Amino acid sequence: MRPFSSKNFFFINFLLISLLLVGKSASAQEPVKKVRFLFVLDCSGSMLGNIDGKQKMIVARQVLARLVDSLNNVPGVEMALRAYGHQSPDKDCKDTKLEVGFETFNAKEIKERLKTLHAKGTTPIAYSLEQAAGDFPDRRATNILILITDGLEECKGDPCAVSQTLQNKGIVLRPFVIGLGMSEDYSKQMGCVGKFYGVNTESEFRVVLNNVIAQSLEKTTLTINLLDVNGKPRETEVNMSFYNAKNNALVTNYYHTLDGNGKPDTFKVEAGFKYDIEVHTTPHIFKKGVEIKPTVHNLVEIPAAQGTLKFSMANANENGTIKCLIKKNGTSQIIYVQDINTTHKFLIGIYDVEILTLPKIKINKIQISQSKSTPIIIPENGVLQLSYYNAIDASIFILRNNKMEWVVDVTSQQGNGREVLNLQPGSYKIVYKLKDAQHIIESREVSVSISSGSDRSLILD
Repeated sequence: MRPFSSKNFFFINFLLISLLLVGKSASAQEPVKKVRFLFVLDCSGSMLGNIDGKQKMIVARQVLARLVDSLNNVPGVEMALRAYGHQSPDKDCKDTKLEVGFETFNAKEIKERLKTLHAKGTTPIAYSLEQAAGDFPDRRATNILILITDGLEECKGDPCAVSQTLQNKGIVLRPFVIGLGMSEDYSKQMGCVGKFYGVNTESEFRVVLNNVIAQSLEKTTLTINLLDVNGKPRETEVNMSFYNAKNNALVTNYYHTLDGNGKPDTFKVEAGFKYDIEVHTTPHIFKKGVEIKPTVHNLVEIPAAQGTLKFSMANANENGTIKCLIKKNGTSQIIYVQDINTTHKFLIGIYDVEILTLPKIKINKIQISQSKSTPIIIPENGVLQLSYYNAIDASIFILRNNKMEWVVDVTSQQGNGREVLNLQPGSYKIVYKLKDAQHIIESREVSVSISSGSDRSLILD
């Protein structure tokens, strides 16, 4: 691991103090999000060993006591302490207890309880994590679990599976593991539990613990570049959703904008874990497993080249709302439903369109290009008014390439009716019979031609 310096230590402490001061000034302007820290402390017999010439248990108590003091007045912070292996010298695989529950300003209680904890028993990590699930009052906060240990599971449990369950259920947002005297090799076994840090000196322990706290409290900056077809960050004006990649829980939403200089805005997000980012273009774009690193500015680039599709029809409002189905080329998958006489953005590519006029209009392989508008002009409908004195069964067909294509059925159980149909220009045949007709030879047929803007009337008798 990278060496720790006194400069790093003083920087982290300065950051914590700054967070306290900034939090106080900001609290009057905006609500402070609640952050809960659950410290799970290993008090098994192995903690009687030494690290950096001092007993591990003593080092853990002292460093943790100083940390909770520094967090005591940070706005929105609640702390709790769970220990394991401290109640029985025997191999008791249920030896774990919540010693101090979640409260604000409870550093004094935690410090007093730390003084009474002594290393004795075994290491039931998985069981302790299971019990920790009930320590958090709810999920309406950033719940952080910090496991401080010097050994591996000794009770045949599966800490990895338990930790994953806690994260999948959204009980714990981020788990951290600090290994006292454990080399980086242990990261292969403990890294599945949470972000693993191996420390070998007291000063390293202090720095790592402070660093974990700092990155949990402080948001980091992020810029999302939505790239056009030329790789330039010029696409914008779209909502973005951020999900926790571990459990798919929605974390936050932002509407992408460009600043006064035409550059993507920078905003703040919680760091230290991975996001799945959904960009709500049409169709949506998903970028999975995006790791947002703390204490640095993060830049994420997502190809999102778009053009527009515009449907136009004269006097469309007189015919009611006409829907246009946009589909992925070559499939029946509907990507978007667009109204007539509107414009909408789509990712560049090839689409198929089905326009719900009578009859339907199908247009395949429509190309959407970068920053260009693709117009689709639909002929204006004509109006056909059908009147009938008796109950009827009728089908309307359009003649195309000397073929009869079905358009719509008109049926009525009663006479003296009237139907008004908005039809696309073309030659139609209406095949019908009276409702009480019993023989095929009683079928009737009438032809009618419809042109744009025309108004035709027919009586079916």
